[in-house]
Amino acid sequence: MAKREKMKIATVNFPLNDNDGSSNADLIEQTAETFCRTYGGCTVTEGMGYWIDPETNQKYVEPVKIITAAVSETVSDAQQQLEQMARNIMKKPINWPCSSRLMARRES
Repeated sequence: MAKREKMKIATVNFPLNDNDGSSNADLIEQTAETFCRTYGGCTVTEGMGYWIDPETNQKYVEPVKIITAAVSETVSDAQQQLEQMARNIMKKPINWPCSSRLMARRES
């Protein structure tokens, strides 16, 4: 039996619309394409994002697209790749701990 390669999961969540109400569809598509070119593929699913405004304590709920890719554990700079993708796509610094994650995948 072949040995399984250990993988990590790279995930980025995007709201369907920006704060000004404009669509993030192009940004979502561009990110999915970048994931495909960088990691060989990705999965895009629908979800709901929840967050609390720290100034008003108001809860917000909005639909999101979740872009996920399996990343080989041998890719030692995967978090840096995610951060660079964000800079290239958004053209501004991103606070990644709040909007993406790279986590170890459990062996089955």
